[in-house]
Amino acid sequence: MSKGKILFVEDEPETADMLRLYFESQDYEVLQAAWGKDGVEMSRQNKPDLIVLDIRLPDIDGYEVCRQIR
Repeated sequence: MSKGKILFVEDEPETADMLRLYFESQDYEVLQAAWGKDGVEMSRQNKPDLIVLDIRLPDIDGYEVCRQIR
């Protein structure tokens, strides 16, 4: 059983993979999105316990993603 669900909204594949591998090894369920709009949709569908946002995303910035999720 996982400790919780984390959503990473990160457009750099190397950073996203590093975070995913680490937190999965610590028994967390990890979700990833590379685009802000995908992150908003994933947060609504999956109800993560924690969301880690990159500020600079290809479509909308992390601040706008946070506003839409709230």
